[in-house]
Amino acid sequence: MDLITSLAVSIGLLGGVATYLYLTVGTIQIWIGFVGWASFYHCGGGTDGLRNSIVANIFGAVIGFIALLLITQVNLGIPGILWASIAVAIMAFILVLSAKVEALAAIPAAVYGFATVAGYGLMSGASLTDVNLANPLICTVVSLVIGNIFGIASEKLAGVMKAPVSIHPAIDGGVKPGTADFAGGALSCKCDQNSVEVTIEGNSAHNHACGCTKCWKPAGAAFSLVAVVSRDNLSVTANENKLEIVDASAAIQRYACKECGVHMYGRIENKDHVFYGLDFIHTELSKAEGWSAPEFAAFVSSIIEAGVNPDQMDGIRSRLNELGLEPHDCLSPPLMDMIATHTAKAAGVLND
Repeated sequence: MDLITSLAVSIGLLGGVATYLYLTVGTIQIWIGFVGWASFYHCGGGTDGLRNSIVANIFGAVIGFIALLLITQVNLGIPGILWASIAVAIMAFILVLSAKVEALAAIPAAVYGFATVAGYGLMSGASLTDVNLANPLICTVVSLVIGNIFGIASEKLAGVMKAPVSIHPAIDGGVKPGTADFAGGALSCKCDQNSVEVTIEGNSAHNHACGCTKCWKPAGAAFSLVAVVSRDNLSVTANENKLEIVDASAAIQRYACKECGVHMYGRIENKDHVFYGLDFIHTELSKAEGWSAPEFAAFVSSIIEAGVNPDQMDGIRSRLNELGLEPHDCLSPPLMDMIATHTAKAAGVLND
């Protein structure tokens, strides 16, 4: 089941449950619950989205409730419509300005709280000063929070129902952290006998999932895992005669085993290239533990060129984010900055 279908089933089922709950209790408002539910997804979902949405919803509801109190309980001799307009303007200004505080930065979620407490307060005619579930502030906050909880429940249920998304066997079960003082190790090809061995001194860097069609991927993987090391720290220590360059015209000359086809390392010979001096490796070819962990995903859209259905891309990007690998359709921002800096210096725009 794809992501949208699983979400449709999940939200449909739990929407019915939520409606039964709200209507059974009687005072809490189902429409406000659905606003909280939508706010959860608007804030990005997950535990962070849940926290950000609830905090902003409650804050917005409090600000809206204060606006109601000002309009209905304070008499400054200003005509009613004008005073209501002034009160809303002041409180809306405070609501948006408060987004400078990181915890209150989800302005739309705060507006949802503001609007729902005002809407319920005006429609219900309930007392603003009684402390009970019918109080507009209490009813709104409770309804919003329950709606947010249904939001994360629907997300979790959809996650169970949707087809599993495979990124790469080495990280499908989670990204393993690296070891800061890792001393390096040997990479071996997949041949049963006389395997090619490449030895690396020290740890790798800029490890990432790459979706391009040039990098080597194990069977069934949508992405390759690629890291870099200094070319001075890489040496072929066994069966170098089995290596051949896959594409001599490519910027990165990838040395692969003639027999099993595994890419053992990639090297750039153009001294003017921004990444000259760095070799590209696949740390999964090593039995040693401690290599730098993957940090991001690059060239994500390129997996479509390898035959992945475009309809799967939302689910794939979602899974990458779940793994902590921010998806990019180029390289990560630091690496793109490095490329741009190199280009600017070569053109004389920047000086060392």
